[in-house]
Amino acid sequence: MFSAPHLLRLLVAVLIGTTSLGAVPSMGVSVAFGPGEAFAQDDDEDGGVTPEALAAARALFNEGIELEKEDRWDAALDKFEKVAAVKMTPQVRFHIALCHEKLGRLVDALNGFELAEQEARAAGDRARDVLRNAPKRAEALRARVAHVVIHVVGKVRTSKITIDGKEVALALVDSSIPVDPGDHLVEVRRDGTVIHSEELSLDEAEQTELTLEINDPEPPPKPDPKPDLTPDPVPKPNPDQTVEDDDPPQWVAYVVAGAGGAMLGGAGALWLLRQATLRAISRECREPGFVECDPAQVGDADKAKQYDVASKALLGVGAASVAAGVALWFILWPDDEPSPTSTGAKKSELHVVPGPTGVTVLGTF
Repeated sequence: MFSAPHLLRLLVAVLIGTTSLGAVPSMGVSVAFGPGEAFAQDDDEDGGVTPEALAAARALFNEGIELEKEDRWDAALDKFEKVAAVKMTPQVRFHIALCHEKLGRLVDALNGFELAEQEARAAGDRARDVLRNAPKRAEALRARVAHVVIHVVGKVRTSKITIDGKEVALALVDSSIPVDPGDHLVEVRRDGTVIHSEELSLDEAEQTELTLEINDPEPPPKPDPKPDLTPDPVPKPNPDQTVEDDDPPQWVAYVVAGAGGAMLGGAGALWLLRQATLRAISRECREPGFVECDPAQVGDADKAKQYDVASKALLGVGAASVAAGVALWFILWPDDEPSPTSTGAKKSELHVVPGPTGVTVLGTF
């Protein structure tokens, strides 16, 4: 039986909605915050939520409080989670954690109360009731939560360790992992296949240790990269870029042939000088050799000999140059023009004919 003062304090606490379940566990009374307290935030903290959405969230919050009084914790949790989707406050988070606790999800509840305490400290007076009750509930849950310590023997390379389907980070191996009291399934998966599993059943505040032997094989060596047999792309010609031909231009043939022609002309001129000199001294000197000449005409005879040698030399070199020019003309003929030796084209011919007074160049072009 409760004394009269105790019942009076309990009645006042229920009316103002500040009594925690931990304070009077035998009565099963939960902490209730009015919608005004739950949403007592500055307008600039609403995060763009419209007044209509806030009004709907307040209505859902009130419905959740009523469901808590009826011990309908699943339905109440659904209401509070919908409120949190609109706007999360320390009060809303506190009631979500309270629902988790009543549903036996002690780890989620403990995390929720601890986070609600942090948010309440930041909110100040607007969440003073949460700041007063959340630490007490978190402390009570720490004494009720079960723990499991997983040890691993061997080498873990690709395998995954899971508890009830949730992966356990390798950093938590050999550490105390909080779990809800009840039945749990620990599995080791490799490449999606379960290679080991164990079932655990833990009471409140119970701690157990589990050793798993895992020997993942060495990963296969990476294959050598295949050589790239793709040929290098052929660069596309740039129509705006002038392509220079490595072969000498065709005008070289004209230069060579022209030089040869000039030499032939020089040979002809020297031949004419020789002939003129010979006519001048032929009356006094006797050929061949221009012997028995008048001593005064010996110099002219020597000049005639020089003209003769020079004209013959120029004739040979000039003829060779003309022939080379003609050959180059054919060799350097542009590829985009029809060859002069192709069908329908006249064939060029060149003949050098010496005469009594010089040389004559005959040709067909």
